[in-house]
Amino acid sequence: DRSPSNLEYWMKSVLEITAPSAQGKIRGDLMKIVNEQRGSSIAQFFTIQTMEIDPKNLWSTVTGDLHTIVGNKVVSNERRTFRFDWQYSGLSLKLVGFGMVTTGKEKDQ
Repeated sequence: DRSPSNLEYWMKSVLEITAPSAQGKIRGDLMKIVNEQRGSSIAQFFTIQTMEIDPKNLWSTVTGDLHTIVGNKVVSNERRTFRFDWQYSGLSLKLVGFGMVTTGKEKDQ
């Protein structure tokens, strides 16, 4: 869940699970999102429908509905898939990359 009032907490939470080697790039990607949303009345939340995990290749995907709210009105509800790439840091998995998965149909829109 992400809204203008919790952007700093959201970014800090993501960076806490990020590998040190990926901190700069992921911080930059997150700052783009924070700067777009800061000062707006836009809130978003994601309801997960499915999750796929590949422990051998260290990636995961989540598919669900991304809800966007402006003020108190839901303005969109779109099915999205996000991919996360991981690496081991000792015995822990750390995030090294993420992004929205796009299909040919989504690219055409």
